[in-house]
Amino acid sequence: MSVRALTAVWDHSRARLADRLVLLAIADAVNHDGRGCWRGKETLARMAKVSRSTVTRSIATLEELGELHVERRPGRSSLYTVTLPGVGGPI
Repeated sequence: MSVRALTAVWDHSRARLADRLVLLAIADAVNHDGRGCWRGKETLARMAKVSRSTVTRSIATLEELGELHVERRPGRSSLYTVTLPGVGGPI
């Protein structure tokens, strides 16, 4: 869990509603540099209390906002990186 990434979402994210909840669920799992979340969409949906299809739409929105980078890995969960100010750099 990265408190830095969670704080960056609260302080800098332009995402709203379900999109923000999905981003918080991802930020909860990344390393201090914002990388390393490979939670599946079912897990993200359960955490954010939304449907799997809402997670898919939210991820697309977060990519468009430039707040999330997604490395799609066929046959495996995607790898998510939170790309907000305040994430990354020295601890």
